[in-house]
Amino acid sequence: MPQPALDADLADAQNRHAAAVELCREQRYAAAEPPAREAWALLRARPDASPGAVAAFGHSLGSVLDRLGRLAEAEVIHRYAVAAAEQVRADDQRTRPLVEALAGLAVNLRIQERFDEAEAHLQRGMALAEISADVTAVESVGLLREFGTLCRQAGRLAESEAVYRRVRVEIENRFGSGHLEAADLYRQLALLEQTRGRHEVGEGYARRALEIRMAASGPNYPDVVGDGAVLGSLLVAQGRYEEAEPLLQHALETFDATAGADSPAVACVADRLGSLLAAAGRPDEAIDLYRRALRIKEAVFGEVHPALTTTMHNLAVVCEGNGRAEEARDLWRRAMTLLRRDDVAEA
Repeated sequence: MPQPALDADLADAQNRHAAAVELCREQRYAAAEPPAREAWALLRARPDASPGAVAAFGHSLGSVLDRLGRLAEAEVIHRYAVAAAEQVRADDQRTRPLVEALAGLAVNLRIQERFDEAEAHLQRGMALAEISADVTAVESVGLLREFGTLCRQAGRLAESEAVYRRVRVEIENRFGSGHLEAADLYRQLALLEQTRGRHEVGEGYARRALEIRMAASGPNYPDVVGDGAVLGSLLVAQGRYEEAEPLLQHALETFDATAGADSPAVACVADRLGSLLAAAGRPDEAIDLYRRALRIKEAVFGEVHPALTTTMHNLAVVCEGNGRAEEARDLWRRAMTLLRRDDVAEA
């Protein structure tokens, strides 16, 4: 007699998972969290849940939590997904779920700046993708692009450029230069050039990403807004504040609504907009944004992570010049402590 109820529970879990996946496609991650959590809870309550479902549901929930900045919780779920996907590969000889799960875990670890661990999982995923017929060309290109991003964030800029060059050849040969995969690549190239301080070159890439994405999705799609935020930060670096501010304000409002008010995306844009307002002589607004960015980063990374130092430095500079000397001193002390910890860890 209990079987129909169990089947109904599984159908409910699948429906909630499908709803979460659709919301993720729209990049409405805050809205995707409840159905993704509910689907995961229903599935975990089932002792007969298939490894394939555990891998798929775990990957979705882990990716949503990454976007919302719940990295420690997300990492645990990504590891469940990897373990389940290993079982799928052993039982059914299907590799794609494992490649997807490894990529999800690698992204989570990259965001945490645990680059060596992230690379190990990503390299394994790329190696499996090369020998697996069930992994698509788009997925293979995405893995390679993610490796380029990892190299960039780890400071391996020449290696990142070489990887992106390979990605560009793959995209142009397989999909064409106007494909959405090209827009993703151009955004990453813009960020690479920003890291190098070559802001005008980066601007060209950001505008090309926007052009491709606008043609496909229209002006208000979150990825279009994300490209606009990258362009805005490049314009800030060139002192073009009037052009940059509406792009960054729009991005902040959009990410507040789609990714959530405490998401890493909001912290990133708040940082950039804070820099703009500080340079434009609007210190009170800049301080509010820097404080918000710092608060989010502390929640995401913890209070002793090197990712906090740039925001602490920028906030301290503005505070010191605008009558908040005590706050500035406290921020300098914290930043120097984190930098010393980072130097010890690297040694």
